Amino acid sequence: MSILEEFYRVTKNQKCPVCGKPDWCLIGKDGKRVICPKVPEGATSVWGDAGYLHFLSNEIKAPRVIYYKPKNDDIPVASVNAEALAMKFGNNLPVERVKLLATSLGVSWQSLGMLDIGWSEDHQSYTFPMRDHDGKVIGIRTRAIDGSKKTVYGTRNGLFMVMNGREQGPLIVVEGPTDAAAAHDLGYRVIGRPSCNGGKDMLHRLCLKTRPEIVIVSDNDGPGLNGAYSLADHLHGVTKWVKVVRPLKGKDLRKWLNEGLRPAVLNAVIQNVPCWARRSAAHA
Repeated sequence: MSILEEFYRVTKNQKCPVCGKPDWCLIGKDGKRVICPKVPEGATSVWGDAGYLHFLSNEIKAPRVIYYKPKNDDIPVASVNAEALAMKFGNNLPVERVKLLATSLGVSWQSLGMLDIGWSEDHQSYTFPMRDHDGKVIGIRTRAIDGSKKTVYGTRNGLFMVMNGREQGPLIVVEGPTDAAAAHDLGYRVIGRPSCNGGKDMLHRLCLKTRPEIVIVSDNDGPGLNGAYSLADHLHGVTKWVKVVRPLKGKDLRKWLNEGLRPAVLNAVIQNVPCWARRSAAHA
């Protein structure tokens, strides 16, 4: 059993009751135990490399996870330890449930797993970590069983990344984690945006470091296409080249995959699309 199945990590909002610090320590889900690596005094035993096990005289209630729909993509302050929460949700998820979602979406469960998919503590939503340009988890996006999407309160919107994935070929940029899974199934490096207009500055900083070849696959509607054009303008000049591809079938890349898209077809489309030339300031 994983330690995060029995404990959750302390945060700035719920500090360790033993040492008073907001990091590294763990509180038992039963509210009666604490593992603190800093304070040996008063501990009943040592819990491996995690620290010293303390029993509490007063029960502690676990913090309630709040989900909400953000009004924009730039929440300036994160008050929740998103990385610890992503690990916790990842440990909650049975493989059978991942396979169920994969079947309904028409993508592989392996690609969903590469995005570090998890399962919320209320057992109502799948979870996907969102990362900054350095790969650090800064937020959690949820996808309820009915398909509705929210963000965990106190976390920031970021990018959906496949960590330790492919390193060759162009980088495909799509909207959302399920389109990212579809692009990974097609054999590409991939990053998912949090929305049609989100993540531009993070992608810009990422491209400054690596200068990849970028293919933006838009959603097949007005907002999606305009968001892709705006991102292409934003990334112009900081990458080797940028191209914008609009799905030939379906509303997005995942639906296009479900309609029979194969890697050879997408490769041909990418080859035939000209590199992006930045629009004038009047149209940017």
